[in-house]
Amino acid sequence: MSAKRVIQIPEKKLTDALVRKADDPMWRLDWPDKEGPIDLATQDLPHDSANTEWWYLNSHFKTEQGKELSIFAAFFRIVRHYDPATQVAQYAHTLLYAVADPADQQYYPVGYVDPDCCHLIIERLKTHKATDKKINIAMLEMLEQGVMPLPDVPMDDRTLRVATDKLDLNFSGNTLTKDAHGVYHLKCHLESRGVGFDLKFQPQKQAIRQGHKGLTHVGRKGEEMFYYFIPRHAVTGNVTLGGITSKVVGQGWYDHEFGGTIQPSATPAMPRIASAAPLASPHKGDDEDSKMQMDGDAATPATKKAKSTASCWRFHGWR
Repeated sequence: MSAKRVIQIPEKKLTDALVRKADDPMWRLDWPDKEGPIDLATQDLPHDSANTEWWYLNSHFKTEQGKELSIFAAFFRIVRHYDPATQVAQYAHTLLYAVADPADQQYYPVGYVDPDCCHLIIERLKTHKATDKKINIAMLEMLEQGVMPLPDVPMDDRTLRVATDKLDLNFSGNTLTKDAHGVYHLKCHLESRGVGFDLKFQPQKQAIRQGHKGLTHVGRKGEEMFYYFIPRHAVTGNVTLGGITSKVVGQGWYDHEFGGTIQPSATPAMPRIASAAPLASPHKGDDEDSKMQMDGDAATPATKKAKSTASCWRFHGWR
């Protein structure tokens, strides 16, 4: 693989990508209505108007041997380039997932980066150099040879799929889909590391809007995003650690966030996979699920980063 090789990044013509609703310039045409239930059949799908979009799930469960484990997975799609003349967008993709074993104080992360990530990082380093010049030189030397620094894994672009008519994501064989009964199916596995899971998420609650009617502001520029979550699912399936697979039963969380502003010729920074911390979503019981969006940091559980593996994966609210 060469960093200079041109990857055929999936592209799409975004006819209404930059159009806002007349009565509220913050609201995109493909966002949910401001009031009423969220139509998951439509809103679980990718959004043309989104510069940044992700689908995130986590679960806390016990194996058939009684061992407590946790997992999470986050699928990201970002507009890499947008041509307003042709209204065509090109995308970059990343995937982060992990299994956490709190009893043994072990954390098993896996990060897949876009097939063209070497080229994207080179572009980034040219304008945002590392403080340490030697690190900058070493990084460029590796990337120009098409070598991605460990522990990240380049995706196989031949298996990259983001369906537009149903929730069907395939990032290098790692998938997130939803069946006709509304059950989410999450499958992630990296055979070379013997880490993965195959889980079903059966919703037990309705989708809830985060922030003001679903509108949130993120990043240094406070860009508008729409954010909803389903705080409780019944989770079943299996998990693999060290090549050993066990059945599991537990509970889970799902959220979907999309928005930001698509800019002409946008080249955003890729998510930092290797050093990314796991994200936590505490569960507080039947009467508290719908209140989690109301109080400061507790209001945004899916954006809270762990300060350490041990502290994050205790998840006191789930006990």
